[in-house]
Amino acid sequence: IKLKPNDQNWLKHSYTEMAKMFIKQNQPDSALAMLNKSSAFSLDVNDEVGYQSIKNNIEAQSFLQKQKPELAIQSASECLKCAKLGGTPALLLDAYIISYKANAAMGNYKDAYSFQTQYLKMKDSLFSSESADMLTRVESDFNREKEQLEIKALKEKEKLRTILIYSFILSTLLFILVSLLFYNRIKTKQKTNNIISKEKERSENLLLNMLPAEVAEELKETGSAKAKSFENVSVIFTDFVGFTLISEKLTPQQLVQEIHYCFTAFDEIIERNGLEKIKTIGDAYLAVCGMPIENKDHAIKTVQVAIEIMEFINKREVEGGQFKLRIGINSGPVVAGIVGVKKFAYDIWGDTVNTAARMEQQSKNGKINISGSTYQLVKDKFNCVYRGKIEAKNKGEVDMYFVEGKIVN
Repeated sequence: IKLKPNDQNWLKHSYTEMAKMFIKQNQPDSALAMLNKSSAFSLDVNDEVGYQSIKNNIEAQSFLQKQKPELAIQSASECLKCAKLGGTPALLLDAYIISYKANAAMGNYKDAYSFQTQYLKMKDSLFSSESADMLTRVESDFNREKEQLEIKALKEKEKLRTILIYSFILSTLLFILVSLLFYNRIKTKQKTNNIISKEKERSENLLLNMLPAEVAEELKETGSAKAKSFENVSVIFTDFVGFTLISEKLTPQQLVQEIHYCFTAFDEIIERNGLEKIKTIGDAYLAVCGMPIENKDHAIKTVQVAIEIMEFINKREVEGGQFKLRIGINSGPVVAGIVGVKKFAYDIWGDTVNTAARMEQQSKNGKINISGSTYQLVKDKFNCVYRGKIEAKNKGEVDMYFVEGKIVN
């Protein structure tokens, strides 16, 4: 039977998707067999680079499952080459991930770390670009509306001037008419001022959504904000478990809607307990307590927030939510400031932030993992289970504890 081009493309995509399924089920031989069948059908030239990227990615995963890291590295290298040549951002992110896994399995930790770093930079860059574009669009809309209102006010002024000239001729009747028009002008001006005031308020609220109130005020008054050190804060990281696999089961609209629902709840919990949201990075959420206003109970408040967030996720799962969560917390000093000039972002840096990220990475599904420094600040308020000294990337062995709940008096 002679297949039409569209049928051939459909079959090729179908066998490729079956190969992905067998990889997830840890059946590398079946996955490679599906790839061989897929290669038997022609594909449009415009899609060939993307297909080759997917094909090499699946082959690399198969070789990793067969414990053949040398072959996995070769396939991962071809995958990355194709993704850079003409793949989508999603394919390039997948290429970085498989390159990281292959090199790590081979013991090439330096290269593995490089690929992981490129993946995180690209992921963070995509998120930062989207946020900056949204702010630019809002500012552009505001300036356009303001210009239109100013033009309208100028036209009203010219109209009033003409009416005043004719008022000398038309006597009392025209004078009454001018008075009415003047009254309408005052109302229009008040309405215009109200609109401008509301737009200004909306812009200021948008700025406050991006920056702490103290930093936003400093930025408005001086045009810049100085970086500052804070000696005693607690940093919290959250991350969804198995996010990539879950995202494949949902439509883009469902995925974004679920993330938005969860992060909106996180925002409410964070604000209610006096923490400062720093940013979201893909499916990760970063916040801090104890800055820019100092708080001696920063660790206690942060652990309480973690418990409330975990309770929300557990409740959401019962309601049909897809995500599971792990949380990490660390306490210590940080440096905070604004990065950039136009597309700026408020951020925090320091070993305390890095260690908090390691706490999250070493946590478990549904668990809150805290460092020894945080434990010393909350041990009288919360039940904690010592996990021992656990190896953390670039940190060595670190004391870690799971928070089990509040201490009941």
